[in-house]
Amino acid sequence: MGAIGAVLGVVGSFLSWLTSPLGAIVKLRAHQHVVARDQFQDHCSSYKERIALREKEFEQAAEGPDKEEKRRWLSDLRQEYDQFLEAWQQLQELAELVPRGAVSVDAPKLPPDQIVRLSDLLAGSNRLPATLLTAYDYATRGNAYHEAGDYEQALEAYNRALKLMPDHADALYNRGLTLRKLGRCDDALRDYDRALELKPDRPATLCNRGVALIRTQRYDDAIKDLNRALELRPNHDVALYNRACAYSLMGRFEEALRDLEAAIKGDEGNRALAKTDEDFANLRNDPTYGPRFWEIVGREEDSEG
Repeated sequence: MGAIGAVLGVVGSFLSWLTSPLGAIVKLRAHQHVVARDQFQDHCSSYKERIALREKEFEQAAEGPDKEEKRRWLSDLRQEYDQFLEAWQQLQELAELVPRGAVSVDAPKLPPDQIVRLSDLLAGSNRLPATLLTAYDYATRGNAYHEAGDYEQALEAYNRALKLMPDHADALYNRGLTLRKLGRCDDALRDYDRALELKPDRPATLCNRGVALIRTQRYDDAIKDLNRALELRPNHDVALYNRACAYSLMGRFEEALRDLEAAIKGDEGNRALAKTDEDFANLRNDPTYGPRFWEIVGREEDSEG
């Protein structure tokens, strides 16, 4: 009785939204990932009332099988409530661990131990009732699945977020990126278009729409987007690299080499990426421009020496 009494005492202080150790765990944050305050309070209050009723029934029951059954009911409800609070805490931890806006463009950036932690937090927070989750919460879950490399689950989470909030620009961008990862470039373009309507100056969206346009062989349109991204953020190595890809596929090798060299200066990781990128296959094998390509990226034997 003492343990649940302590929990209920904390919940009571939570409703005043100021103090207590548990309040520090479940207190509402002012950022976009949090469940609406009144919804969470109502859920806590409902548990509090049900537990109080079960306690009264247990206290009034005569000794015997009936009292033991009510003891089990009370114990199960307390456990359910504790699990609810734990799931709520895990949702908050998830929101702190994953990106709050646009997710990473390339492979997941989190180290392996945090990827494992993401999976644990996703499983735990999934126990929360769907009625308590906002569009921002679903977007958070989508970001987590994306970072973990589970694009199908990420897509489902973004779909839920956008059903609740169709004009959620970050969710549109992230769903577009996820759709591109799944090879659904036409669908990705629609999301990028809508995201850019809502936020015209986000360079990352322009870059990714540019990539989707490249994959659909709309090279001129891709270059327009990448040019715009570079106007907004000069020397953006991602935009430079992808514009180099577009130029290479168009056979404009001189411009491709210029952009590729600038992209490598911006991020050395682009050097290794370019060596095997199929977008540069014709450039690598061209008798005139191929040697210059290898001068820029460096051959494997050069790096080993």
